[in-house]
Amino acid sequence: MKASALQDLLAIWSLASVDTGVTLLTAHSAFREVPSNDGKLEISFKGIHCTASRLSESLPPIASKPIMLPGTRFVDTISLFEPEEELVVDLVGNELVIRNADSKVHLRVHSELPEDELPESTCTQWVVVESAKDFSTAINFLGNTTSQQLHHPVLMGIRMEAKDGLLELRGTDGARSGRLALPCSGTLAPVVAHAGDLSAAAQLFPGKVSIGMDELRLELRDDYTKVRLTVLNGQFPELNISRQTYVPLARLVPKAIDRAGRASTLFDSDKLVTVEASEKRVKLVVKGQELGAFEQVSGRSRLDASFTLNGDHFGLAAQMGEAPILYYRGPPPDPILIVGKVARKECEYWLSPVVLRGKLDR
Repeated sequence: MKASALQDLLAIWSLASVDTGVTLLTAHSAFREVPSNDGKLEISFKGIHCTASRLSESLPPIASKPIMLPGTRFVDTISLFEPEEELVVDLVGNELVIRNADSKVHLRVHSELPEDELPESTCTQWVVVESAKDFSTAINFLGNTTSQQLHHPVLMGIRMEAKDGLLELRGTDGARSGRLALPCSGTLAPVVAHAGDLSAAAQLFPGKVSIGMDELRLELRDDYTKVRLTVLNGQFPELNISRQTYVPLARLVPKAIDRAGRASTLFDSDKLVTVEASEKRVKLVVKGQELGAFEQVSGRSRLDASFTLNGDHFGLAAQMGEAPILYYRGPPPDPILIVGKVARKECEYWLSPVVLRGKLDR
């Protein structure tokens, strides 16, 4: 077998980075509910909140019986070989022997009996997203808008809901929120899954991906890979504000957004970026340093405004396509809206202005 085929199969081990309960991989001949897949090698594992399996298109089972291996050691060992190298993998006694023309490595097989294969799916609702790449890109962007605070776990997740041919994805940490929709087929009731879990899982699918749910789990799958994630419980915040009440302020340049965000770390211990609009111009200012200037695009003859944003939060907008538009409604506490493109689809990014101590930004 080529090392690349085994390395591709072991890609599911990336989920171990988000589920510390995963230590062992099972190598077996599975997906037995599909007769045509019987006799092919499948790698699977069960963690605390992630379970996954991946079926090879062509590789035969390593042994006549299921075996359990230390996951990190097995994955790292296979990575020692170049993708195009031919490998021979055999079970000899209680050791797995991996060899090529000039190398031989022995791995001890775990003494415990492997767990049962993943049970049949109990998902009752399914949607299909034709581009798993777009789904992954959207999840990665929205993951940056979620919280890392364990005391409110639902804010660590991404909310998904599918209806009317669109899968709406939302992330928030309470101070900012991102929202976009991808075309899909099928329906899905609102469900929240951990952003890190979703990001790791989404990268495993090269083509289209099916997404299903039951009361406890979210499942992503295609013909060869299936991943199950525990859903997050709790009330996900609603975004009770209308975009229709906003006016466009300026068409931004990603390089200037990125420059201002990075400059806020360099020049300001509070990491703040101030947006100043006056005389039909909009400037990005960090500690008196002007990092970008743009023409106003508002339909009004003139709009004077000044507000301050978290530099890291504002810098994320540099990922929103070639010319994201900054929208404005009023002084704090009204949020700021940036509209651009993520995964080739329109994305709304809402940010709460920073209220400076002792005064309100106006």
